Amino acid sequence: MGWFIRFTRFGDSHLVFSQEQDESCGLASCKMAVFKINKLRPGGAALTTERNIERIYRRYAPTHAGFDREGSTTSCIVNTLNDLGIGNWQAQVNVSATIPALMLRYLGSDAVGAGSLINGITRGFPVILGVDWLGADGRYHGGHWVLVDTVNRIPMVDRYWASVCDPWDGNVHITRFQTGTPFRYEADSVPVSFSFGGAEHRYTRTGIGIANDIIYCTRSPGFFG
Repeated sequence: MGWFIRFTRFGDSHLVFSQEQDESCGLASCKMAVFKINKLRPGGAALTTERNIERIYRRYAPTHAGFDREGSTTSCIVNTLNDLGIGNWQAQVNVSATIPALMLRYLGSDAVGAGSLINGITRGFPVILGVDWLGADGRYHGGHWVLVDTVNRIPMVDRYWASVCDPWDGNVHITRFQTGTPFRYEADSVPVSFSFGGAEHRYTRTGIGIANDIIYCTRSPGFFG
């Protein structure tokens, strides 16, 4: 478990945290959000930041210290991020139909071919999605938190690809979506993935999920915090 650097077919890199407990995907998503916004890298002084995130998270967590029996709530993640001073975070729940539009509003989209400098300036904050796993019977079979840090688009074409940083396998899943329809997430093994890191979980079967909840930043903390 731990941090991974992943490279995608869009030529970009992503820092992904692989969760350390069965039900710690919410905590892992908080860590990724903080590290991406503050542009931190694992190791050294960043370990202090990780410990501080864990300390604040446990203040709101609805479970015991191990996070191996129950997952986290939406309010737990929102309160943790707000306490960390990285902007004003809010959530909307049970809004599957509008999540693609909300992602584009608060995260924005990178134009393929525009270059990292321009895209880096125009890109918003990452968003955290609450995914509901659906079984063959069409019923709810548990949930999962993931973080989306980039959306790529082809200019002049309404086609979008989200870079989903999944804390379960510590990988980036490129997921195509469009506005006006729910965000459908298929968690499967990544056919081509370049990484530098340690061991992570594996998806033993394809997980079909629908993003139903979204956590986003509405205001930057500003230059002076």
